[in-house]
Amino acid sequence: MGGPAYADPSMPQSWPRGFPLQLIRKPCSATLLSGDASNVAVVQSLADHDPDVDGIYRLTRGVPFEFHPDSDTTVVLPCGVLAPWNAQVHGRVSDIWRSYIAQRLLWDVGYSIAFAPPMVDQLRSPHNYLADMQAEEDLYYKSGQLVTFLRQWAGSASTLPGRAEELMIELYERGYLGLQVVVVADSATPDTWSWPNVTFLSLQQQQELGYDILQHIPPDDHA
Repeated sequence: MGGPAYADPSMPQSWPRGFPLQLIRKPCSATLLSGDASNVAVVQSLADHDPDVDGIYRLTRGVPFEFHPDSDTTVVLPCGVLAPWNAQVHGRVSDIWRSYIAQRLLWDVGYSIAFAPPMVDQLRSPHNYLADMQAEEDLYYKSGQLVTFLRQWAGSASTLPGRAEELMIELYERGYLGLQVVVVADSATPDTWSWPNVTFLSLQQQQELGYDILQHIPPDDHA
């Protein structure tokens, strides 16, 4: 979460809600490069004081904390790289799943997301951290598997809504989404909207972008 761009060296390692727990102790190997931000579809601003960390972090390391005060760097994630971002809506899981799904679909139309330095101090209302942790259980056990699946997934539909439908059905089959979510999402997609063109990539091009090509796996074997 802090990463090379935002972390205060005096603060312990931090991670955002929804980050795969099995990766939190993995050394950061990211390199910041100057690049083109013209294809950024979503900008997620961080928050100081009480950022969106999970219940495990709050119980074991505590808040508040601040990000590096002098950073003015916005970090754009290239295709093939996923990170959770949030809408702070009801529940502790659904907004994270949406963020991962949206990122994967954006890759297919040439867009990505970016993280900006903190613009606000978040003063969070009192929470029961044990209750938070219980509500976040799916994040702890399923985020890593979801990220692996999304990096491997390759849709076949010729439109963005079509690929979204394909992906959501597969995520329903794997237990990430409920049937009602899939039905509502399908009915809420207007046929009259103008959508960006889907970019069809060869298997070699997808692998060069960091996609691992997913072979068909029977549903019973899915995470």
